[in-house]
Amino acid sequence: MKTMMRALLLAFVIFAAQNFAEAQSKIGFIYGDSLLLEMPEYDSVLTKINKRSEEYKKTISSMQDELDAKSTKFQRDQAKPDIPKSYLELAQNELESMYQNIQTFSQNAQKELMEYQNKLMEPLITKMKNACAEVSKEQKYDFIVDAGSNLFWHMSEKDNLMNAVRKKLGLSTK
Repeated sequence: MKTMMRALLLAFVIFAAQNFAEAQSKIGFIYGDSLLLEMPEYDSVLTKINKRSEEYKKTISSMQDELDAKSTKFQRDQAKPDIPKSYLELAQNELESMYQNIQTFSQNAQKELMEYQNKLMEPLITKMKNACAEVSKEQKYDFIVDAGSNLFWHMSEKDNLMNAVRKKLGLSTK
């Protein structure tokens, strides 16, 4: 009877260990930012984003130059004793309005630039995600995480899927 109990206990332990081992998730990792930089489409996207950014900077600079010129004129007018107070108040209100317009335009430009960047990057990110999904399926990984997010303190190189994903993206492996 004792032998039978030991055999049953041993069988249970083996069965439990096997189920536990099968329940373990297989996790691989990539460096998403590095992959994006390696994709040939990235340079084109970056060029478009930089061009749009320069357009915004030129507009803001032009607005700022106009504000500076009017501000200088306002300061000269303030020094003149015969300038009507109502004119100075109107000029000051105009300067404040111009300043507010520059601030509003800058904030809107920054928001629009981020939206533009997201729109242009979306196809690249989708392509990268699809490549990761294919590698995950082929190599039987449950998860592929972006190690570039600095949330991981240790990662085994055997689970580094950068070259497999590079291959799926048609990039050279390292």
